[in-house]
Amino acid sequence: MMRLKVPSFKFACEFLGIKFIEAHYRLKPFYSYFTGLVDTDGSIVFNYNSNRIEYVIEVNNNEYSIKLCLDDLIPGQNPYKLIKLKSLSQGGPKMHNSILWRYQNVSAMIPLYNYFSKFRLYSDLKYHRIMAPRAAGARAKKNKPRARFIFRLINEFISVRRYHSYYKHTYEFKLYAKFVLKFIKYLNPRWTDTPFIKKHNLIEFARAPGYLTKSNNPVLLKSENKHACLFSLAARRWRAAPRPEAPS
Repeated sequence: MMRLKVPSFKFACEFLGIKFIEAHYRLKPFYSYFTGLVDTDGSIVFNYNSNRIEYVIEVNNNEYSIKLCLDDLIPGQNPYKLIKLKSLSQGGPKMHNSILWRYQNVSAMIPLYNYFSKFRLYSDLKYHRIMAPRAAGARAKKNKPRARFIFRLINEFISVRRYHSYYKHTYEFKLYAKFVLKFIKYLNPRWTDTPFIKKHNLIEFARAPGYLTKSNNPVLLKSENKHACLFSLAARRWRAAPRPEAPS
């Protein structure tokens, strides 16, 4: 089972008189070891520009970690692999050598969701970014298993992903922004410093959650007929207007 911290593990085996058996470094399909890697050395991030959720693992590059192969873990999905070499300080001679794996294809999101549904993450932040609890107002029905009332955050993203390029003040983009904020705010007190949140001014959707609904949206959507939209809006305003009392 030990694949990355092998030197210290071998020393412990020698100290305790236990025979060390080297593990296989090519992970089998849907092997649970990957869950521990994500919990300890991984991250689940939202790539706003590319409009996708990515799974990233970065560990120190050594003679053991370089052997690790994730090509078979999710059938049909090979992660992007990169060996990084960077200075620890601007003027210092020390260098940090690491190796990174990233699942960055949209087609990998659902298979990885299915994987983590089977092998649960124990990091609250990372678990939330895959499966978020339902809103406080949602109640479970009687005689129904609790697992059915877990809200799938990735499934929600798949349903609103196409709204990424919509005009900012449309109802569809509001749904997209609502998902982004739900993803990025949980257990993240500095979420307002996230670069794409500031660049695209998504904070306004958090400050006024009800400022835009489809019933009061005056902006014409691409998918709607112009005259039908204007007539519907005018009809709602006419029905809401006060009426003079009829003479007796």
